[in-house]
Amino acid sequence: MAEKKSKRAKGKRGKAILVLCLGILLIGIAAGLFFSPQQAGPGAPNIVIICLDTLRADHLGCYGYHRDTTPHIDRFAAQGVLFEQTLSQAPWTLPAHVSLFSSLYPSRHGVHRHDLAIRRRDKLFADILSKAGYATAGFVDVFLLSRKYGFQRGFDTFRDEGEDKGAGQMVDQAIEWLSGRQGKQPFFLFLHLFDPHSAYSAPPPFSGRWSKKYPSEFRPDTDSLFQVRTKKRTFAPIELAHVVACYDEEIAYADDELGRFFAYLRQAGLYDSSLIVFLSDHGEEFLEHGGVLHGVSLYDELVMVPLIVRLPQGRLAGRRIAEQVQLIDVAPTLLELAGLRSPRSFQGISLASYMDGSARLSGYSGFSEADHMGAGHNVKRCLRTNEYKYYYDIRTRQGKLYNLLRDPSERVDLSAEYSGLAQEMREELFAWMESEGDERRVPSLKLSAAEERQLRSLGYLH
Repeated sequence: MAEKKSKRAKGKRGKAILVLCLGILLIGIAAGLFFSPQQAGPGAPNIVIICLDTLRADHLGCYGYHRDTTPHIDRFAAQGVLFEQTLSQAPWTLPAHVSLFSSLYPSRHGVHRHDLAIRRRDKLFADILSKAGYATAGFVDVFLLSRKYGFQRGFDTFRDEGEDKGAGQMVDQAIEWLSGRQGKQPFFLFLHLFDPHSAYSAPPPFSGRWSKKYPSEFRPDTDSLFQVRTKKRTFAPIELAHVVACYDEEIAYADDELGRFFAYLRQAGLYDSSLIVFLSDHGEEFLEHGGVLHGVSLYDELVMVPLIVRLPQGRLAGRRIAEQVQLIDVAPTLLELAGLRSPRSFQGISLASYMDGSARLSGYSGFSEADHMGAGHNVKRCLRTNEYKYYYDIRTRQGKLYNLLRDPSERVDLSAEYSGLAQEMREELFAWMESEGDERRVPSLKLSAAEERQLRSLGYLH
């Protein structure tokens, strides 16, 4: 009799454990802790993301630039939806790209130093597409986006060898992969070009196109520009004009190679069947606020980036969206357009309904973070809306308020004159900062001497 009671007790405990486990599973699903793989449906579009690194939006013709730097991108923009104000979540390559692929703010994903990598638990855009049945390929032109940091996750093919090979070689690699692709499954291609990043040295016939008008002995390489950043030397006006012209020549070279890539897509019958996105991760500064290069401030020349989405068959061609959006919105937007749902971890929103006008985007606050290597003098945050930016320096605990409509160059601090608004935005920024921040639990990396040399050559270590 005692033995039967013991068996019944064990059976009840087993059932209780099973019920408990099922309950935890259901709660986890409801809370978004688990994300079941999806399958792309019939007719799912191919997806192409092109990132031209270090490209400020106001240096493209389609964004109003006075030089003819981007004729091919401009024609592409006329066939797509152009977002006039896209806020990057960080002013340098590594955290901005993690935000792009994870749809997380840097404070949430935690990758704000060169010795930190993407967490395994964070859902990445390429991985979601791969599990949904997409063939995936990534071609990146800088060490910061290499497999060492975890960017290879979700890619069947991932090429990250070398350093700053140039737009021509990167486009060649992408075309080679597309040409050899077999099967009818949809594909996702990520093409990263590094050319506008320093040093600014476009190949012929682009070198000298505009810079020859400003003869100068100054070489616009990273070391020389870093001398200017650290106030060890200054620019003469003609030197600054020369440097900006060299930067524009790099953009023009990359644009020419993208023209070749677009021509291949059309010739291969892929242009109209694909969802193609052109964007950048961050901009570049040229003494607008006393600095050069990027990484340590959050003015618009660094955090306003281009974003152009061309839908299959060129639907919604020529539409421009004036309201502010963010880089973290790209992944959820593309997933919805592909008929897939986003994981609950994503912090961005889908822009699909705003693109076709079925919904209106208003009152959308965006956040950006400068936290370069965790150095105290570089730690800044900003809250940006369509009209205002509140810019906060964590070290000095001082904030500045700018009216972006009346003062797009961010010259006049209105925090004293409009103290009520400044306090309101400060409180919103602080509340957001308080809500973020499980960034401490991220994998650390050991960089080799060669890898540190690469980062030093890019201006990230000195």
